[in-house]
Amino acid sequence: MGGIKEKVLAAVAHNRTDVIIPKQNTKDLEDIPAELLAKIHVHPVENLDEVLALAFTKITPKKKATRRASA
Repeated sequence: MGGIKEKVLAAVAHNRTDVIIPKQNTKDLEDIPAELLAKIHVHPVENLDEVLALAFTKITPKKKATRRASA
């Protein structure tokens, strides 16, 4: 499955800007090079309510699809 370091590496590799981790795993961030941590925002959370709050504040509305009239 991989640890916090592997998850942060994968997030950076896939151009993600935010990672949500369990608060008790923040000690594992010491194993991650500072230049990688500078590219990402790590959000330590204690419960699901915090995860949902972060997840739903990051959602941006999609543009409505418009249909072209057939000629």
